[in-house]
Amino acid sequence: MPSLKKEFSFPGFSSEQLLQLSYGTVLQLGWSPKYAGPNALVAFTQRKWNKYDDEVIIETAGDTLIVTSSLVHGESFDLPGKNKKHINEFIKAFENIKIASPQPEWAVAIEKMRQQTKVMAKEEEKRAEEVDQVMKFSTGSNILTYAIIGLNILVFLAMVISGVNFISPSSEDLVKWGANFKPYTLGDDWWRLLTCVFVHIGIIHLLFNMYALYMAGLYLEPMLGKLRFLSAYLCTGVIASIISLWWHKNNMVSAGASGAIFGMYGVFLALLSTNLIPRQIRNSLLQSIGIFIAYNLIYGLRSGVDNAAHVGGLLSGVVAGYIFYLDIAKKINTGRLKTSLLIIVLTIAGAWFFLTGYKDDSVKFTQLLTEYSMQEEEAIRGAQPGTGMTAADFKTQLENSVLPAWQNNKTIIQQMEQLNLSAALKNLQQQLKEYTALRLEETQLLIKAQDATDGTFENELQAIGQKIEEVLKKINNRE
Repeated sequence: MPSLKKEFSFPGFSSEQLLQLSYGTVLQLGWSPKYAGPNALVAFTQRKWNKYDDEVIIETAGDTLIVTSSLVHGESFDLPGKNKKHINEFIKAFENIKIASPQPEWAVAIEKMRQQTKVMAKEEEKRAEEVDQVMKFSTGSNILTYAIIGLNILVFLAMVISGVNFISPSSEDLVKWGANFKPYTLGDDWWRLLTCVFVHIGIIHLLFNMYALYMAGLYLEPMLGKLRFLSAYLCTGVIASIISLWWHKNNMVSAGASGAIFGMYGVFLALLSTNLIPRQIRNSLLQSIGIFIAYNLIYGLRSGVDNAAHVGGLLSGVVAGYIFYLDIAKKINTGRLKTSLLIIVLTIAGAWFFLTGYKDDSVKFTQLLTEYSMQEEEAIRGAQPGTGMTAADFKTQLENSVLPAWQNNKTIIQQMEQLNLSAALKNLQQQLKEYTALRLEETQLLIKAQDATDGTFENELQAIGQKIEEVLKKINNRE
């Protein structure tokens, strides 16, 4: 809040005279006197369509006049020099006013304003007490908010120290540090639903998210208490991760605290839609949060960020907020521990249902396929007789090397059959099963053929070889 204070001395004038003359000056300038105290007057400059009304405080101490001008509408700087202009305008008008004696009605008006200010101060104090009873500004703390912010920063610093780019990390690095990635998360890495909440895609992403978290925690943590706040943050973050996986059909890498932060704003939105928070603060907060949510969702649509996670966090936060409201407003007798446990249990149940219903073992399949290919390469290499190798030696090689390799691949195929796979991978697994069975049959015929001298198995080997070529063609031509 930019402000400027200046002192002026007027020998021969009493404090009360200076205050009355100041009141007359305010009227002459067309400013609006709002409040008055024993030795102070608060006024606001004229408000016009193209500029705000600014606050001017006039204080008296003996024959000294202290004038303070402040910009009170969220300005960060006073580049136009409005404060200096207001003070100069006031003193110039005051010099003209002080030539004449104070008018009696000014004293009456000041006294009346003092009484009104006392009444307003008492009402404001009462309203402040009502707000504090719910939002607990005077008794609550924000330690947990700071701890979560600190943890996010520590994770990011660890990433950077390990060599991750601090402006634009690669997808591989993000996945390595626990980002949400469908093939891994829906495989066995269920923990990524939570760890991705603490991984950020660069320093700008981190700073924006931590600022938004700080603003939410500033109000919510004292009001909810640490247990409710932590359970809401973690659970809405997990739900946001789940919705992201469910919505996106491609294997995108998702990370960041924004889903959990939207969850906290969803909690706040739910509480503000009830009568729990006094009206005088509820309306302004509701407007601010509504603007925040709308802006970020619209920005997300335009910039291509993970809006599914934002919406998932927001909606789950709204549900959690209404549950918390029932507890805080004593509509149900559960207590913060049971309420928090309810949120946690519902989240775990939802996560379990999703992970089992949408399980994806494509990563395991890829790992098994790599192992299969190594065995296949060994088997095909062993199925060729070496230079000068006798039939007996080749037979031994087939029995001790080639046949076990294909039998191992048969076991790998059986393991693949137990996996949850897409239709395309299931089709590939069936083709590999057919291919493996033919290779086993071919190997067994080759073993028998080493004991025959009349080419008894030649036609059978050619027929199997043709079938193998057909299956390989299907496998190699798959999309």
